[in-house]
Amino acid sequence: MKFAIFGTDDVTEKLARDIASSQDHHLVWWRPTAGYIGQPPPWIGPQTLVAREENWLAPLSVADADAIVISREQDAAEMLETIRQLAGLSGVLLLSHPINLSVLASFELERVQQDSVARMIPLRPYRWHPGAVYFVRHVCGEAEGTLETLGSVERIEMERRIADADLETLQVAFARDIDLVQTFTGKLLEVSGMAAGEKRLPLNVQLSGESGVLARWSAVRTEEATSERSLLGAELKVFGSTTASLLMSEESWQVETPEGMRAFAPTSLADACAEQVELDRQSRAVREDWPEVTHSLEVTEAMAKSLQREKRVQLNLEGRGESTTFKGTMVSLGCALLMGGVVLLILSAVILKLAQVNGLTNLAMMFEKVPAALAVVLVLFLFLQCLRFLIPASRKPDSQE
Repeated sequence: MKFAIFGTDDVTEKLARDIASSQDHHLVWWRPTAGYIGQPPPWIGPQTLVAREENWLAPLSVADADAIVISREQDAAEMLETIRQLAGLSGVLLLSHPINLSVLASFELERVQQDSVARMIPLRPYRWHPGAVYFVRHVCGEAEGTLETLGSVERIEMERRIADADLETLQVAFARDIDLVQTFTGKLLEVSGMAAGEKRLPLNVQLSGESGVLARWSAVRTEEATSERSLLGAELKVFGSTTASLLMSEESWQVETPEGMRAFAPTSLADACAEQVELDRQSRAVREDWPEVTHSLEVTEAMAKSLQREKRVQLNLEGRGESTTFKGTMVSLGCALLMGGVVLLILSAVILKLAQVNGLTNLAMMFEKVPAALAVVLVLFLFLQCLRFLIPASRKPDSQE
């Protein structure tokens, strides 16, 4: 499979290294991150076209890539514009998760991927790993966990080892881990974060989901890890009638259950991407994973707010689709009309009285019509509410047999 990579982050760099060590995959195009200075990284081969700042789309159009991988971008507006441009050059876009920490940008991506001809697949190595798939199957009793099978799960604990206390690093790690945790909890409703003073590490986040499952996510430095096993990367434990743990590291993933332990050797992210692209090509259904990706960012945003406000944050799961946006806009306009109407009536009454006293007949006649004009505007505003019925209903994923 032929890949093109736009930018670089930790996930896409691993993907590029796996591509370089594979005989079945090739990196045909790469654009460095803006401001990149230095020699190309070692995973850039002689067959790879390296794009420059000027006219970077030209070599991509002739690279004939099967999939374009887009790295994390801090500027949400620039990221969305890049995706719109690249969507016309490839049938498949793989987007690093999180592509951006903005929840609004993620909602916009949901809309773009529904309207775009190109298939947009979130790059989720944690969820795609065979160890995670096996772990979910063991805990939930099937390949893909659903809320109906989570009755035996009471609580979840996850500890992540992080060397850097930078807030963005914490948010990125949290978003990826919560994307896996929500497999067992369903949608999360409440988030409460607590850090040690001004330090961001150690960090403890308490969460509760709509299924009633409680979860705790903690981030610690390597030397502060409470378990020797978590020194390797991260450890996810599920407690209940079924107790199991998942150890995640670069060397291997291990699943420990009452039946024993099973280890999974390191896997190729390039192979995983190729498999997901092929599965997507075969199904062609509306992707079900985008709402999960967006929800993980909603929880991440709530975690950051909780740390800032030092209190529990409840999530609003009504969404920010076109219908919700329309309702919010109408509420804002309605309030503005009512407040502005009251002020206008008071001013017009004062001016009308002064005009009558001073014999300004024409001015008085003009302001006598203000209440009628305001009534017409309000009636038209009421009719505008009917426009919400013209908004198409949200498309739901095709049912799977």
